[in-house]
Amino acid sequence: MKSKSNKIVLTYGLLANNDDYTLQMTKRFAKEVKEKSRGRIEIKILSPKDKDNDLALLERFRSGNLDMVRLPLPSAKKLSAKLSLMELPYIFDSEEEMWNVLDGDKGAIFQEDFQSKGMELLVWHCLGFRDFYTVEKPLTSVADFDGLILGVEEESRMGRALQLLFGKTRELPQDKIYKALQSGIVEGSENTIEEFARQEHNLSAKYFLEDDHSPVLDLQILSSRARENLSEEDLALLRDVSFSMALQERAYVKKMRVELRNKLSKRGVLFSHFSKEEKAKIKELLAPLYQESPESDFLRKLGKID
Repeated sequence: MKSKSNKIVLTYGLLANNDDYTLQMTKRFAKEVKEKSRGRIEIKILSPKDKDNDLALLERFRSGNLDMVRLPLPSAKKLSAKLSLMELPYIFDSEEEMWNVLDGDKGAIFQEDFQSKGMELLVWHCLGFRDFYTVEKPLTSVADFDGLILGVEEESRMGRALQLLFGKTRELPQDKIYKALQSGIVEGSENTIEEFARQEHNLSAKYFLEDDHSPVLDLQILSSRARENLSEEDLALLRDVSFSMALQERAYVKKMRVELRNKLSKRGVLFSHFSKEEKAKIKELLAPLYQESPESDFLRKLGKID
């Protein structure tokens, strides 16, 4: 963090390509912060040519070489262990409920944990939701999981969840799922609809269950060093602009998901949903998973376990 007289320069790190929407939104964020602070706060974005991976970006942030960072949840949880709670499947009944929690008072548990370490969680971003897709038949009830072999990413929380739903799992690197679906090694998998289309899993798996069981989240975080040098007014400005940009990004992601769904439907993908009754069964079956969580008290507040 550089400061000359009253001017503040904040370095911001994220992983993005030049045509990436997240990069464009970050540039708009930087521009609006500069305008609203009348040029006093400038945000310098890490060059997208930098090919750091998430963990390298995290280490640069930890070492004090970045003032702000946008990290995916798996990396961000290394800064706050409480974030692992957000990797549990089916903890929210809808996207609306998720935002009511994360943007509201109940979500303060995460902000408070960052603040206890001197950092600030400025805003949450959602890049989509993970869903299930299958080759032979659609998933329309919890009973359809029984005996089904699903490919899941290594070290995924879905393994334990699918055991409780009576399914079977095979841990595979993401780049091996395509061939596993083709060869019948697995009968289905789970990912976002964007990755489902990008990796052409729809060529083998024509049945797509839109259950939105796990959100794919990014977090925008301010370092402790930067926080120490900002006034409350400066912090409020960063929060307000961050939230404004996040709302725009959320709307964009939702719009793109609808458009992609329509394209996939025209290509023969059949979509299904769980009824409220089936969702209630899932909640009951996954209760042991939630009770095992270090943050089970928080899940009780959400009404996920008794």
